[in-house]
Amino acid sequence: MSKAKLIFVGTGPFAVPSLLALADASNIVLVISQPPRPSGKKQLLIPSAVEAAAKKIKLNILTPQRLEDLNDKFIDGQADLMIVADYGQIIPENILKIPSRGAINIHPSLLPKHRGPAPIAAAILNGDTATGVSIILMDAKMDHGPIIAQESYTLTGWERAVDLEQNLAQQAAAMVVKYIPAFLAGQIQPQEQNHELATYHKLIKRTDGEIIWNKSAVTIERKWRAYYPWPGIWWRRKINKQDKIIKLLEVELFSAPAPALTPGTFFWLNHTLGVAAANGSLKINKLQVEGKMPLMAEQFFRGYHDIIIQLP
Repeated sequence: MSKAKLIFVGTGPFAVPSLLALADASNIVLVISQPPRPSGKKQLLIPSAVEAAAKKIKLNILTPQRLEDLNDKFIDGQADLMIVADYGQIIPENILKIPSRGAINIHPSLLPKHRGPAPIAAAILNGDTATGVSIILMDAKMDHGPIIAQESYTLTGWERAVDLEQNLAQQAAAMVVKYIPAFLAGQIQPQEQNHELATYHKLIKRTDGEIIWNKSAVTIERKWRAYYPWPGIWWRRKINKQDKIIKLLEVELFSAPAPALTPGTFFWLNHTLGVAAANGSLKINKLQVEGKMPLMAEQFFRGYHDIIIQLP
């Protein structure tokens, strides 16, 4: 692998451990990432996680708005293989074909399950007992190409998306240095996916975080973990005769028997704040009312006791 020339294409935090692992084990001739994006109240341009990591270890990097804008001469003849991870854009087929050995994608699911841009959230929402990382040879369709390598990761049922992403990113980093040399040496024959078993999860939007309280408590708790930290979970309700968004920041399943209350009702039981769902209830540890600072459960109880039913 020391002689193989690689182009690394990635943007988000999931890609960084693989970039660093490959930088230690191979010759990365170019890194491509999405351009800096405005962030915060001052809308300062912030580089992607991959751009920041690449600059720190002094790798050549390009940040085009779109790969279509990138002149082929920057890529043509430079690399044996392109490696894509958490890039966030569709890569044109003509660019995938430029490296002599094509392009591979590192995807955090057990393909063909959970294709698309949100596989980590999908595994949590689905209540899967296992997920993993797949390395595939890319073709013109999203997450469709033959599998080079795949390893599973056992889920406990309590992972939040941000933590699971970090763990799968480390798994991916170990896999790329293990399997890419074997692939380039012709020791691995990629295996076609069973496309009949394919599932897909769409891009997550802010509105996906809205809570529907006529769902079960288990479903809502999974939603909180899947959408942590963004977009989070929230709903609108009347507070002091005004519509306010309430965002649940830290939740867990309520261990006590669920009270018979209308879904979406706050209650206080055994010094614990809860919200009733259609089946079960959630224990609320931390939350935030629109326009206010985040509050721990007891602070919320003291400040908003008029909208909370106290149970014996």
